[in-house]
Amino acid sequence: MWRKLIVVGLAALGSCQEPIQEAPLQPVEMINILTDIRILEGSYAAAVTKPDTLRPYMSRYYDQLFAQHGIEHERYYKAYDYYMSRPELMEAIEDSVINRISDRLNKTQ
Repeated sequence: MWRKLIVVGLAALGSCQEPIQEAPLQPVEMINILTDIRILEGSYAAAVTKPDTLRPYMSRYYDQLFAQHGIEHERYYKAYDYYMSRPELMEAIEDSVINRISDRLNKTQ
């Protein structure tokens, strides 16, 4: 009985980590880029006293960020739409992003 439970549990864990074939970006890639996007947008929001002040520069920062991750804008937006249409996956991704940002903040304090 215990052996069956262990086998079923291990199979379930393994299936969670399988790539999602139809996703434009895999969850871990999405977590990585969204973490950086949230930090970029947070920095922008904290630095701006007038909303239009830095807006012309933001596209350059997004270009650099996408280049760092080795993806094109279109692929990111397709992935974003893909995950937004699957709320349970997007929620798990956003939770991971929040945890990563919290970990980074805790390490700097």
